[in-house]
Amino acid sequence: MNSPAHTPRRHARGTRQATRYAECNGHPVYGQTEKSLLNLDSRPTPSRGQALRGNDSKAVFVRFGRTALTGGAATLVDLAALAVCIYVIGMDARLASLSALLAGAFIQFFGNRHYAFKACDGCIKRQALWFTATEIVTLGLNALVYDMLVTQVFSSGGADPMLARLISSHAVFLLWSFPVWHWVFRVQK
Repeated sequence: MNSPAHTPRRHARGTRQATRYAECNGHPVYGQTEKSLLNLDSRPTPSRGQALRGNDSKAVFVRFGRTALTGGAATLVDLAALAVCIYVIGMDARLASLSALLAGAFIQFFGNRHYAFKACDGCIKRQALWFTATEIVTLGLNALVYDMLVTQVFSSGGADPMLARLISSHAVFLLWSFPVWHWVFRVQK
């Protein structure tokens, strides 16, 4: 009996860790009854992570929503770090921008890997390498767009650098990051 249904599974300690491990490694977790788990004649039901890695419009829409939530968390970290650097520490807005973007990128990687793309069974080294390369380009694009907004568009005064950050981050996300992350977090079989 060497069928996939009878292959021994290695589980992490604790219920949440075991569930996360099973979900990330394609084992049925949600909505499965004992009877359906023992049915060896049927094809295995894909996990939520496998279903969300598809390319149909519903999967892309769900990924976009999850990426937006992850991006929202990363943006909050980015804005908080930017505010602390500019208003508390007194750093120049351009230098503070770099520190804030790095803090947000850390949140973005793990949020996308584990939540948005459900890609935790992919090779973390490959994902981290390509995510870093993608984020270096993203960092450059964000810095360029942010600098352009601060020095040219909002240079007349009265505009908050925080507004420039929101505009630049969202433009770069929609036009660069989200499309490229589909490739970065793909799970090779």
